Amino acid sequence: MTGDMAAGSKVIFERSCFNETKSRHLKYIDGHNINHKVELILPNSDSLPEVVAESCPVLDQFFLVRGLPVLEFVKEEFVNKILKRGHFTALSVGTRVDSHNVVALLPTGHLILSVDKDTYQELGLQGRPSEYTGRKPTHFVIDINLFDVDHKSVPKQYERVVWSLTNRPGLDMNFLCTWEPVDDNQPAISQIASVLDRSKIEQLPLTSCTRCSGQATIPELTSQQPLDGDTVLEAYNRIGGLAYSPGDFHLRSSLPSIDVKDIVCASWTGMITTNRIHQMLSALRSLMKSSSNIPWAVLTVHGFDDSPVSWDQKEHGFDVNGCNLYTFVVFPNDDYWLFMGIGAKDLCP
Repeated sequence: MTGDMAAGSKVIFERSCFNETKSRHLKYIDGHNINHKVELILPNSDSLPEVVAESCPVLDQFFLVRGLPVLEFVKEEFVNKILKRGHFTALSVGTRVDSHNVVALLPTGHLILSVDKDTYQELGLQGRPSEYTGRKPTHFVIDINLFDVDHKSVPKQYERVVWSLTNRPGLDMNFLCTWEPVDDNQPAISQIASVLDRSKIEQLPLTSCTRCSGQATIPELTSQQPLDGDTVLEAYNRIGGLAYSPGDFHLRSSLPSIDVKDIVCASWTGMITTNRIHQMLSALRSLMKSSSNIPWAVLTVHGFDDSPVSWDQKEHGFDVNGCNLYTFVVFPNDDYWLFMGIGAKDLCP
């Protein structure tokens, strides 16, 4: 089910059961690689239960790499020592996806360059016009699969990419990165520093916020209650509003409501890995199966507004508001609702 969420964006709704063989929840998490923030909402809780708290990214860190030429990602040493030995994600920061050059590197090995017309012509690499430009394209998207760029058997292909990316000052950028190595015996930053210039790498902690509100009125939700396009959007907006104003549920809503004695909202911001999202969702499911007091729980994952991709390497543009997120509502019977908010011109996952 798809509907308008706000000007310049749309919401997609699905519901299923986590144990259903056709459930696509794993696909949606794995396909959304570049995550900026994760939020939890637990009604009838005054703190994060232990099973959930242990899954949260309290000690997770990410990296800021300053002034890094995109060329470094293409080099054989980086591909073999980093990309092929874990899950590495990078996104250029301080750039606007609709008007500047923006670069992302995904754990799948795909290097995505969203570049202006001048840069595109200078690079001479195959790409396509952005969906976010008009009849006369001013922005282009280049997708290079670094796992397919064979350094030995097809050297000319590799040399062509290297030549195109060499000495391109407009592609020296600051990057946010996460790195989950298969071999975790050595600190992640040490492994990255063995390939990239250590002086350019800064290790950063996630910022977190947890707050508990007293008695609150929340929507009364059950996994199989009838929903149409209007009530889907209303439920989505009410759930989203709880993260910012937990006690401000409007009684004039067409959705039924219930009072809870307290509600806890927690968030972590920085760069979040898909593996961490899997762990948090699994913990929520365990909690809901064992708790009789929590009617439903919410996990929301925000992508970066200026990421060049959203799901499955599909193009993302800022357009009006950069909407790029998804929300799971988890029920005690292991059913779930899933809302996905994307830009009006973004392709559906």
